[in-house]
Amino acid sequence: MSIKIKKINIRAFRGIPDLELTLDGKGLLLKGDNGTGKSSIVDALELFFCGKVGHLEGVQGISLQKHAPHISCKPDDIKVSITFDPGGVELERTFSSGPACPTNLKEYFRVTQTGVFILRRAQILEFIISKPADRFRAIGSIIGIGDLDDIELAMMRAQESLEESSSSKTERKQRILEQLTNILGREISSDVEALDALNGILKTARLPLIKEWADADKHAEAMLAKAKSEEAVQKIGRLEKLSVELKGVAVEKEGIINTSRIANEKIKSLLGEEARKERSIADLLTIGAKVMEGWQMDFCPLCQNEINRSDVLRAIKERLNTVKALSKKASEIRKECATVKQHLEEISRVLAAIAPKFVEFPELEEENEIFNEQVDAISKIISNVDSAGEAESEISLDALEKVLLNTQGLVSSSSKKCDSLFEAKKITEAEKEVLRIVALIGQAKSLVDELLKIALEIIAIQKQLDVAGYIYSKFTSIKKTKLQEVFDVIQSDMEKYYTQLHPGDAHRNIELRLPSTRRASIELKIESFGRKGEDPRAYGSEGHLDSLGLCIFLALVRKFNDACSLIVLDDVVTTVDVGHRENICKLLIEEFGDKQLIITTHEGLWYEQLRSHHRAAKVDGDFKYLSATKWELDSGPVIRPYKPRWERIEEKLDSGDKSVATEGRTYMEWVLESICDALEAPVTFRNSKEWNVGELLSSAKKRAESLIKEADYKEKVLTAFRELEGTTIYGNIISHNNPLAEELSIAEVGNFCRAVNNLYCAFLCPNCNNMLKYSRDFKIIRCSNPRCAKQFEVKTS
Repeated sequence: MSIKIKKINIRAFRGIPDLELTLDGKGLLLKGDNGTGKSSIVDALELFFCGKVGHLEGVQGISLQKHAPHISCKPDDIKVSITFDPGGVELERTFSSGPACPTNLKEYFRVTQTGVFILRRAQILEFIISKPADRFRAIGSIIGIGDLDDIELAMMRAQESLEESSSSKTERKQRILEQLTNILGREISSDVEALDALNGILKTARLPLIKEWADADKHAEAMLAKAKSEEAVQKIGRLEKLSVELKGVAVEKEGIINTSRIANEKIKSLLGEEARKERSIADLLTIGAKVMEGWQMDFCPLCQNEINRSDVLRAIKERLNTVKALSKKASEIRKECATVKQHLEEISRVLAAIAPKFVEFPELEEENEIFNEQVDAISKIISNVDSAGEAESEISLDALEKVLLNTQGLVSSSSKKCDSLFEAKKITEAEKEVLRIVALIGQAKSLVDELLKIALEIIAIQKQLDVAGYIYSKFTSIKKTKLQEVFDVIQSDMEKYYTQLHPGDAHRNIELRLPSTRRASIELKIESFGRKGEDPRAYGSEGHLDSLGLCIFLALVRKFNDACSLIVLDDVVTTVDVGHRENICKLLIEEFGDKQLIITTHEGLWYEQLRSHHRAAKVDGDFKYLSATKWELDSGPVIRPYKPRWERIEEKLDSGDKSVATEGRTYMEWVLESICDALEAPVTFRNSKEWNVGELLSSAKKRAESLIKEADYKEKVLTAFRELEGTTIYGNIISHNNPLAEELSIAEVGNFCRAVNNLYCAFLCPNCNNMLKYSRDFKIIRCSNPRCAKQFEVKTS
């Protein structure tokens, strides 16, 4: 036996101070004008199952904390309780705690906690006109692919990180080769070429050659050992080596500034208020989830209130799925900032390594302090770059340029001081030349060692990248294949439902596609007028788009919501025309008769169509028919058993209430529209669908007169039309605030209303009271109820 809602109690929530709805496991049709509290009931269901109200989130100035409680109540006053059958299990949701779900309701709640059992018109737009990424999130939340998407995202970010590391090291390798080219005076592309160039310098100086780089240090020591005054000469040698190191400091100011400027342009677009809010929320949710998972907390780390940890963690994950975790622009910013940071760290490392070497020379002692201060200044800029990498702030270009200029000037002036000291030392030119070459050997050896180390690291990273790329590619490919298989499965249902709503329509072959070039995106395509792969918005009317969104939702529900019997449709047919609404009625009965449907509407015609089809299908006993008659601030919505329009009009006529005249006028418009639709009477097209009553009456009568051939029935219908025409003067007086309306007697109002109802009854099947409808294929007017035991028929030819 499927689980159904028996009773709903709502207290202190939205426009409802206190309300009880008894469903007894039946479906619900709730009619009410806008502003009578229908949506507050739907919101209460969403709060109960999901712990949130979607349309109160992410909107500036609106929050659940502030706007969920009734205007005269506090958040702690909120309580929504639902009793389920079988078992009469009553569960409760307050503002701060969720229901303790028993084992037999686990699967039911697993489905409802995604919020996928509710469809509002605004949600239809997520399926149809939203961006592919937003559509992916909307549909993904229904089919439960959040975890898979998180895994894919983690894989992609790991691959990106490896690519950034490989790119950074490759850039560093290229800069080392450029430095070797500068100090050795020849184009260098490898360690072998560097050794050849160095040996060329040694050969010119008539000094012994180096066989391999591993011997370079011993070779330099041997050269120094042959110099006289070894200790003094070695100190001078260290001075020359220091000078060479300073000349090797690469400060690529223009390149660093340009990369930073490009990053800033992208950061600006991610620093808007909404973007910052989303990012800050994502960080908070991520941290909160880690804390609750890591410490097994059963209370909120912020407000200390008790929570259902599994429910909260699930809700956090759903919310994170709505926050854009990665964008191409954010990825590019991280890469560009990583490049700038790597340059700055390299400069800082070199300066930090050089600084203590000044201490040995009294003339350069203050350089030590200056270099350390410069390292600190660069560290501050690196912190700024880190912040920019997360799009939290822009890189301060002025501060960056100042630091780079200061570094260039500091390195240049220090190098000149070293050269001046070196030239002033009392050693021969030959000894100076040896010392210069020894320093050159040391500098080249240091660079080659780093070059070889980086080359090995790049090889290791590339191996990791190959593995990561293979795994990511396979995972993504399998995920897309399986998801597309799911979409292909529901495609037949989408197509089936859409065809039921729009038989013979020029739009067909609905497709949900996963584009091969984009992650986490879904494209919606349809064949329109023979053109394949079109966006539905290209040729579809607003009503077509809404009904298409309904079909997508229902197909997903049919596939993924088997464990849950609840479906809530909140005013979803506003733009769908009368004929197609009838098809929606049939679809819901035939395909979702096993579900507990809760349908709200402000439109009387749609409500009556549903009731009529329920009677025809003999399922009217499976529904509660209620009406929200009014709403007041202190008492909330007034919910009454629904009464057919004519019963309400008769009650007022019997009580002598002449205000019923206005309802009679509205009733007449509805009856004439229904007859025109049933007989396919030609009526001048109007976008607003607000036809002139005279046009409707004239069109309906002419169509009946020309279409009906059976004499007795034709006379009955035309008599009803004549009676109405004889009383339309009263209908005209009623309209447009006519002052003569006050002069009408209750008898005259009654004659008018009864004439309207008599015309309506003339087009009802005498056996089941369903509307008669013209069949163009069979050239007859007959009962629209296929289950009618004895369908009434009238020949038209």
